Parts: sequence; C-alpha cells; structure tokens
Amino acid sequence: MYIVSFKTPVIELEKTDYDIDTLSKEINTSPYDILHKPNWFKIGDEWYYFKAMDKLERFINEILGSFLAESNGIPTAKFKVASYFNGRYTSYGLISKNFKLQGKTYTTTYDLKLPVYDQGLSNIVTAREYFKEEKDYYNFITSLLISTAIDFYMNQIDRVNENLLFIKDKNSLSLAPMFDYSLSMDIGRKSVCAKFDDIARLYTFYYKENERKKEQKFGSAFLNITFPSREARKLFYDYPKFYETFKRLIDFDMESFLNMVEDNYPIAIPKYLKEHYLGYSKEKQAFIKKMI
Repeated sequence: MYIVSFKTPVIELEKTDYDIDTLSKEINTSPYDILHKPNWFKIGDEWYYFKAMDKLERFINEILGSFLAESNGIPTAKFKVASYFNGRYTSYGLISKNFKLQGKTYTTTYDLKLPVYDQGLSNIVTAREYFKEEKDYYNFITSLLISTAIDFYMNQIDRVNENLLFIKDKNSLSLAPMFDYSLSMDIGRKSVCAKFDDIARLYTFYYKENERKKEQKFGSAFLNITFPSREARKLFYDYPKFYETFKRLIDFDMESFLNMVEDNYPIAIPKYLKEHYLGYSKEKQAFIKKMI
C-alpha cells in the first residue's frame, strides 16, 4: 500500500449531511455541479471537496500541478491526503478547500460564448471584448499562457471546459484557481484515448503528432497551439513571461520534488514510478529546450 505514516497524517473524513440548495449558496456553485460531484465535507467552518483516487500517480500529479502553478504565480487548489470510510470500504484521495468566493461570478470558455475546440488561438483575440483596460487583458492572457506552459510540460489531457474557470467582473476576466491535474505526465493518456476515442479527437488536449517533424500539439478548452511554431514564437515575444515559464520548467528538479512529496505527504513512491517521472521529465525538458 502506498499510503504510509509520514510527517503529514491522512485526514479521516466524517460524513457531512447537507441540503444541495443550501450548500450551493455557501460554496457559490450550482446545484447541478453538486449533484454530479457530491463529495463535499465540512471541516471546521470550511467546505472541502474529496476526490477519491485508485492510482498513486494521480496523487502525485495533483500535488505536482499545484506545486508548479504556485511556483509560477498561478492561483491553484491546494491538496491534502484524506480517507473516507463509507461503511463498507475505505477510499483514499485528496481534499481541497472550496476556492469560490462569495459575490464572484465563475465562468467557462463555453459560458463566454467562445469555441471550446479547434479554436486555435482565436480566443486570445476574441476575449479582448471582455476587458475595459488593456493592462487587465494583458495580465489575463499572460496568466493563461503560464498555465498553458505548465499543462504542456505535464502532458495535461483533461483541461476541458469545466476544468478551466475564470472570474468574470464587469470590466475584466481573471484566471480562477487551477485544479484537476491528475490525467497528466503520460499517466492515463492511452487508456483515456482508447476508451473515449471520438471524444479524444475533439476535446483532449495534449497529444503528440507527426514525430518526424518534431512537433507537439497542446490544446485546452481555450486554445490550441503547436510547439514549435511561428505562432508560439510570436506569443513568446508578445508575452515574455510565457517564454520565461518554459525556461524555468527546463530547470525544474523532478527528483527533488519527488523527495519532497515523500518527506511531506503520507505517500511512498515505488522505484518504478520514480523512474517514470524522472525519465518523462528529462525527455520533456529536452524537447522544451530545443523548441525555445
């Protein structure tokens, strides 16, 4: 078993009864979302969402994504390992505190009436209409591109419409905290694409194509981009922090990160999995180094 007793204990959750309509007001989300993702627990005065996981690599990916986002100035959900006994068996997973603030409007690419696939970079231009000030627009696109660089490094295949939220104000948009990093690092890509082949062709998001040309494509609900490409180089010029994020990712020390996970979380990572992460990171960093 990969859950062990290290410095940070596993949080044992207790069943929390709630009324869906009341909870939706407390956590600023729709009753529909709660109905389809009902695993909410109250700890003290705060609401937390519990995501059960059956694979260790998904734990690691969530922690890695949150770590990279925070390290690069991107708002993100933060995770703690938890367990829940439903009367029959115990599920292990991660909890994250509800990040939706009262009085704020959270929206998606689709809600903004922007295309969510095969859109290229058109949404970067179209989104300008939601901003009064140029500097707010520039900062929004910058933050979106930094998160794109992280997703590209991680081979994120699940940055779908519901997993990419924005905060909509009267005169601007901003990036809401990022979350759901589990389907990345080449973990789950083959099985997901095999199971949902038609969906994968339309919606997902990181994939490799035309290896002879040494190109890799990335897509999310907001944009699609090929690396390397003329479009990518222009974005590097227009948004220098996008380029700088890739430079930092080249220097990211995966081995130190994995050691940190074992030191600070109740998780033991087997040798074969460490080798996967180290090998993946080395290969991806080599590609990034050539493309920038």
